[in-house]
This record gives sequence, C-alpha cells and structure tokens, in this order.
Amino acid sequence: MDFNIKRADLERAGFPKPMQILGNYDIHAIDAWIDAETGGAVRVGQDLDEAEMLRRIAKM
Repeated sequence: MDFNIKRADLERAGFPKPMQILGNYDIHAIDAWIDAETGGAVRVGQDLDEAEMLRRIAKM
C-alpha cells in the first residue's frame, strides 16, 4: 500500500497531518490515532518507520 494513495482517506478519518513547518509526522500522534481507531488493540510503543506504520494501518 502506498501511503500517498491512502493519505486523503486517512486524513478524512482523522489521521494526524504532518507538522506545518517541518512537514514531518508526529509518531506519538499517529500512535494515539491508531489506539483510538483500534480501541487500543494495536500496541505501538516504539517509533516506527514508514513501512511498518503502513503495514499496521493496512491491518485496520
């Protein structure tokens, strides 16, 4: 799954947008979003690279 293909759908679902100045994503905000979406069923707890983040989103 290509993140950029799903990005608009994810953002409509409340996925955190990148930081305005740097353009980077806040992994802690993403973790919180995943927890909220899954009821805490997916435990992240560590910084993720983009590929791992996408694998976990695809499982939702």
